Order: sequence, then structure tokens, then C-alpha cells
Amino acid sequence: MIFVEKAYMGIDLSGIAKSFREHCNNDFDICTDPELLVKDLTSLIDNDSAALFVLRNDIQVVGIMGMTVFKNPFGWEKIGNEHYWFVLPEYRGHSMKLFRAAKKWAKHMGCTFFMCNASNLASDMHDKICLIYEKMGMKKFETSYIKKIG
Repeated sequence: MIFVEKAYMGIDLSGIAKSFREHCNNDFDICTDPELLVKDLTSLIDNDSAALFVLRNDIQVVGIMGMTVFKNPFGWEKIGNEHYWFVLPEYRGHSMKLFRAAKKWAKHMGCTFFMCNASNLASDMHDKICLIYEKMGMKKFETSYIKKIG
């Protein structure tokens, strides 16, 4: 059985953090230390303006979606922002369970907008993810570029 739950303190995130590093498309030379990822993911738990959702099978965490809420700096709206979204390749057919849980949470938090990101770092599925977002009625918002300088 595959299900989504809101993460709780003490949940073992080490396996999914290691898997993220293994499946990462890291042509950017960005640090993807699993211990630091676990620390950042844990910071989303029991946080008034953040949440971490996990996709689980009966044994382990097989996917994550971290969310943060921020206020539109130009207006009054709150925006629910996807901070992380990673699912093991063999469980990607269940990815939308995380998306729906996160979107529901953002609405509950009073968000007017729900924003997701497509990173080339997370996987080689960037273009496919962009198409999925567009099929769900989302619009392209911004584009980022990166260059190592130190």
C-alpha cells in the first residue's frame, strides 16, 4: 500500500535523502550531502509556515514534498511554494498523491497561489514535469540560471 502522510519528528528520512543524491542530475557541482538534506527537511516539520509530506510504502519513505508559505512581497496574498519534490523512480506513478496533499495544505494555510518548481538538479525529468504542471493549469512564472563562481 502506498500512502501520503504529514511527516513527524523522528521519521527516518536518511534513505530518501541518499536516494535523492543517487538520482540527482548534478551537472552543476552543487553539494547534495544527504545529512544536510535531512536537516533541511526536518526543519519543515513542526514549522508554522512549512510542512513536509512523505509518500510511504509499508516499509519506508519513497517520496517527499516539502512546502513553505510566504507572503507576496508586492501584495497581500500568501503563496504556497514547493520546496522539494522527489519520488523514487519506481514510485513516480504515485507522485500526484504528494501534489494533492500539498495543495490541500496550502489552501488550508490560506494561500491564494500554489507554486511548484522544476529543477534540472532533481532529475532528468525537468521538461516532463513542466508539461505536467501546464496540463494542471499552472503557468510558467520564472526561470533561473546558475554559474559556479567560487
